[in-house]
Amino acid sequence: MALSDYAQLVVNQDGENIPNRVTLQSPYGEPVTLEFYKNWVYLFEKPDDERSSSALYSGQLEYRGVTIMAVRSRKQNGTLFIAYTGGWGDYPLQAVMGIAVSAYRDRGFGFLESAYVGVRRATAREFNRLLNRKRWQRWGSSYGTPMWILRLVRKAPWLGFLMNIRMKTPMFVHTHDGPFESAPDQLRNVDMTLGLWANQGDRYFGEHLDFEADHYRPGETPEPSIAMRMIGRFRA
Repeated sequence: MALSDYAQLVVNQDGENIPNRVTLQSPYGEPVTLEFYKNWVYLFEKPDDERSSSALYSGQLEYRGVTIMAVRSRKQNGTLFIAYTGGWGDYPLQAVMGIAVSAYRDRGFGFLESAYVGVRRATAREFNRLLNRKRWQRWGSSYGTPMWILRLVRKAPWLGFLMNIRMKTPMFVHTHDGPFESAPDQLRNVDMTLGLWANQGDRYFGEHLDFEADHYRPGETPEPSIAMRMIGRFRA
């Protein structure tokens, strides 16, 4: 079945594995339910709804006080997600971080059979790099700074550090950059290579037949999915 062609790794703000459907309690009172489906994310009006109200493939969305960010992976056919709310005042941080990708890797040449790999370690490391990517920026704004200075500091960051000391003022700062630059700092401590992924088709069977799907670390060689085993038996 089509779901067995996809693999998902989903964790919370503490790096703990959670189901691929999760509800975040917005500070505005309305809960927001997200479901990682194939290699995109569905949004639901109510936790018990079966039909989604919208879907997100890439970009950023603010919905009922929940920030949802999505970026297409360059390592696998899929999407990297972060959704969070709270983290201020009396509202604790609630977050979900996910990798939803095709479980197969094309070996190329057009005649070799695709390999079943699940979530690759390179994809989990790509997530970590995007989450922790930084750049040097002039304090407040880069406007008015000569381009040759910005280029020089970009190539040799230690020069910016020396300039800060010499001028006695913070002229350049090291800020987060990239598609996840607005993510809470607490999430930057999560290492996605330590999470566990599962085949979405196996999760579906497990929910309906009362068993737990097999889980693997990114990069581990997985056993064939349940759908693959069933197809193999029919062919035999």
